[in-house]
Amino acid sequence: MNGDDERSRGAAYRPASVSADTDDGSPGGASLAGLGARAGRGPRPAQSDRVRQQSWIFAGIAILTVVAGVSLVYGKHVLGGPESRKTLPVGQPIKIYYSDGSTEMAQAGADNRTLVPFDKPTGHVLHNVMDELSKLRETDRNIARATAPGPGESRAQAIMSSGLKIITTIDKPTQDAAELYADVGKPDSPLYGVARNVQAALVAVEPNTGRVIAYYGGPTGAGIDYAGAPADPVLDDGKMKLAGYHPPAASFMIYTLGAGLSEGVSVNSYWNGTSPRQFPSRTGGNALRNATAEGVCPSSCPLWQVTVDSLNIPHFALTLRLRNQAASVLDFARAAGIRYMRDDNGQVHDLNSAKATELASTGTNSGNTAFSTEIGFGQYGVTVLDHANGVASLAAGGNAARVHFIREAWRGSRKVYDESVKLTPIPGYSPQMAADEAWTLQKVADRYGWNPPGRKVAAKTGTWELSRPDSRGANAHSWTVGYAAAARGDQDPARNWNGLAVAVWVGNKADELPIKLKDGKSMQGSSGAGQIFGAFMKASTEGKPVGVFPEPRFVGDEDAGDAGQQVRGN
Repeated sequence: MNGDDERSRGAAYRPASVSADTDDGSPGGASLAGLGARAGRGPRPAQSDRVRQQSWIFAGIAILTVVAGVSLVYGKHVLGGPESRKTLPVGQPIKIYYSDGSTEMAQAGADNRTLVPFDKPTGHVLHNVMDELSKLRETDRNIARATAPGPGESRAQAIMSSGLKIITTIDKPTQDAAELYADVGKPDSPLYGVARNVQAALVAVEPNTGRVIAYYGGPTGAGIDYAGAPADPVLDDGKMKLAGYHPPAASFMIYTLGAGLSEGVSVNSYWNGTSPRQFPSRTGGNALRNATAEGVCPSSCPLWQVTVDSLNIPHFALTLRLRNQAASVLDFARAAGIRYMRDDNGQVHDLNSAKATELASTGTNSGNTAFSTEIGFGQYGVTVLDHANGVASLAAGGNAARVHFIREAWRGSRKVYDESVKLTPIPGYSPQMAADEAWTLQKVADRYGWNPPGRKVAAKTGTWELSRPDSRGANAHSWTVGYAAAARGDQDPARNWNGLAVAVWVGNKADELPIKLKDGKSMQGSSGAGQIFGAFMKASTEGKPVGVFPEPRFVGDEDAGDAGQQVRGN
C-alpha cells in the first residue's frame, strides 16, 4: 500500500467560511469596482481569457516581471477599493502594456520586463507586493520618502501616486507553468475535469534567495487567494484573510523529521507503527490511528520509511520524544519559514510573536496552548506560501531566506530599493542532516515518478480527511511539496542555478466537500496535488543546470526510536 494513502486525522479542523460567488469580468474594459472583494466579501470576477504578458500600472506604480514584450495601452479605469471606492489622484489612470525596452522602461532600469496583470492569477502577486511595499515604508528610508503622503493623501493613495516602478521576483515562464497546471479548469492541468468545488494553489520559491518566482492562488486578483494571506492596505482593507490556510497533513512531517534530526535522531532509528495506539497525552484521550495505511509498519520501521509512508503514529511519538515536544517542531518550522499558523479554533498566530514554548505544548507547561502534539503530523493550517518558503530552506541545506516579492524599486532613473538576501541557518540543523532528509524525501518522488529527465527531486505528500462525521474515508485537502537540487560553484554563471522549491495544495473553493478525481475516486496527496507538482516540476526545471543532492551521512542516534516500547490499542 502506498504511504500517501495515509490520511491525517486529529481534532476537527474548522475551515474558513469563504464565498465562491462569481460574476463575469472582461479584461481592460470593465470597471474594477470589485477589486477589494476577497474571502467572504461579495462577488469576484470570473477568470477571463489569458492575455499573454499583459501588464498593469496602478496610478503610476508599475509592477514588473522578468520577460520581454511589446507596448500596448488600454483605456482608463476607475479603481475601486474598500474605503468607499477610493478616489485616486486625477491624471493617474491605470494602464496596461507590454514592455519593449521603451524610454519609460529604461528609466526604470528594467529593459525586457513587463507588468503583472491584475485580472489574471498574477493579481494575487500584486496584493503581496502592496503588502510588502507598505511594510517596507516602515523600515526603508528611500521607500518611506517615495511614498510619503502629500496634503490630503492617505497612506494608500501616496503609494498609488508615488510613481514607483517595482520589479518583482516573479519569473514569467515559471509563472506561466504554474497557471497552466494549477488552474484545474484548463485542459493542460492534470486535474482538468474534476468537480467544480475543487481548487488548487501553487507557490514556487527560489532556494538561497527567498524570491517567489511563481504564485498561483486563484484565477483573478479580485477573487479569493488560496495560496497566501497578504494584508494589503492599498488595494484591499489591510486585513489578513483565512481562506489561504489549510492543514498540511503529512507534508508537514518534513519539519517534524527536521526537528528530530536536529536533536540527534537518526533517519535509521526504528519506530513503533502499531495502530491504533493509545497516547495518554493525546488531546481528547482518543487512540491514534494510521488511517488507511494500516499494516504498512505493523511494529518496527526506520524513521525514513515511516516518513515516506506518512505514518501518523511514529511522528506523534517522535514529537513526544523531542526536547520541547510540539514546541520543538514549531520552533524548527518557524526557523525554516513558517511565519503564521492557524489553530483549531480558527485563530491565526504569528509565530514570531512569542516563544515556541508559549505557543505549543512541551510536556511540562500547562498544555493550554494553541498547538499540541498533533503538530507532528500537520493538523494546523499554514499557507502554501509559507510552506514553499520552508521547503526552500531545506533545499538550501537548512539555510532560510526571507521570502519576498519585490526585487527592485525605481523612481525615474534612480534605483531606490534593492532586495536584501540574508541566509540564516536553522539552529542545530547541519548540512549533513539536510542531506539525510533529502535522501529520505527523494524516495517519495521516486515512488510516484516525479523526477524530471536526468534530475532527482525530493518530495513529500499529505492528505487531510474531511472533518464531517458522515464522511469517513473522504478527503478535503491534498498536498505535495518538494524541491530540486541547486547547481552551484561553477565559474560560468550560466551553469549555476539555485534550485527550485514548490508547494502545491488542492482542496475546496468554499465549503469543505469530498475532493475527488474525475473518475470519482477519493483524491490523495499524490493523485491530486502530486500530479500538478510533477507536471510543474518537469516543466520548470527543463533547460536548467542539473544539481545533485549530497550523499546521505546518516548522522544521529540509531537507537533513538521507540520500537521496543510496549503499546496498547484502543
